[in-house]
Amino acid sequence: MPDGLAVGVMVGGTDAEGADITHELSYLCLEALRRTRLIYPTVGVCWHKRTPRELSDLASELMASGCANPAFFNDAVIRRGLERLGLPPADACNYINSTCVEITPVGRSNVWVASPYFSLCRMLLDEIAAQAGAAEAAADFEAFLTAYFKRLGTAIAGVVAHQSRLREDRRRFGRKPLQSLFTRDCVERMRDIDDGGALTNWVECSFVGLANLADSLEVIRAEVFETRQLTMAELKRILDDDFAGHEETRQRFLNKHPKYGNQVERVDALVARVAGFFTSECARHRLPPDDSPFVPGTFCWVMHERLGSECGATPDGRRRGVPFADGGGPAQGREKGGPTCAILSTTSWDHSALIGGLAYNMKFPGDLFRAPGAHGRLRELIETFMARGGFETQVNVVNRETLLAAEKNPEQYRDLVVRIGGYTDYFTRLSPGMRREIIMRTEHGI
Repeated sequence: MPDGLAVGVMVGGTDAEGADITHELSYLCLEALRRTRLIYPTVGVCWHKRTPRELSDLASELMASGCANPAFFNDAVIRRGLERLGLPPADACNYINSTCVEITPVGRSNVWVASPYFSLCRMLLDEIAAQAGAAEAAADFEAFLTAYFKRLGTAIAGVVAHQSRLREDRRRFGRKPLQSLFTRDCVERMRDIDDGGALTNWVECSFVGLANLADSLEVIRAEVFETRQLTMAELKRILDDDFAGHEETRQRFLNKHPKYGNQVERVDALVARVAGFFTSECARHRLPPDDSPFVPGTFCWVMHERLGSECGATPDGRRRGVPFADGGGPAQGREKGGPTCAILSTTSWDHSALIGGLAYNMKFPGDLFRAPGAHGRLRELIETFMARGGFETQVNVVNRETLLAAEKNPEQYRDLVVRIGGYTDYFTRLSPGMRREIIMRTEHGI
């Protein structure tokens, strides 16, 4: 099965004055997905409050029919984030997703995306180990969180220094004369794109495992500091053993403590605090040669599976090697209150600074939208997510039984397309770990 070109297409959106620019081609780009069923090009709908109902309906109807390719991006949220980074309105309305969910201003950019991926939970385990062996451990949860933030801040500063060295290497030994000719304002500045000639030169990093971190922090707050059922050293030993001999404790961590995605304010607030910290910490740093910003995101690609495979057990009840959450939404299978509740949690904090990308995945059984007009319920959910400030959402409409059958008999399902952590791929050619991760996701009813 051919892939098609690895490019993204965006339709809808607004012009510099905020007027809708939906065009006949907007509908044709979406309709082409129905006829090709390729994984590329992707088509993103740049949604805003004046987006024509017909465009939202067409994208939602395609999703409801099992076409995983379309995605909805929040035009107002993205424009607000781009303007915060210094883009004028005429350029902030002209952006593209870099085939996934990372945002790049069109025609003026030398943007490096997903550089690098931070494993939030790996750093949490390092902090637990440090606290367990400390002569004077944190006296309360706020002190523990402060220590974790210090560790995360140090990691961010180290990565910025590394990226700065890479930029200097590209400046000295690189050069892209043809690309520079077509990128503003390399010619006017008489500088190659590798020498900072582009108007936009920022680096977009990604923070992976945000939901797992928040769920883990909630368990630590309750178990170690509030009820004092465990010491930090005892918690470390349980995690080091991957819960061997402690299944009852794992079930308590997993099921007796609230989880992100269920509209529980104390957990949602932890997500907001963590995102607020790394957003402000990234904003402190600038990169050479033109003091360009270090821009955060929670885009995962396949790194939630890869980084999860490299990380030990975590206090949220996750076992060693299990994938992390796949973006900015809840961890797989933990949203118990249905899709509306999960949307309310996911949009309870500000997404606009995450120009590095945020994906929110929803999954529904394939027979849910078979009735005529049933896709309207899906459109209403998506528009609720958008209206509340969600950055991007994508949907898999496929039965769990179909996924299991495709895993068992891949040759019979070579054209089964699914959404991953911002991008689209054929299910049967994913790694075994990624296939399991897709199957693990909560399957919502409405």
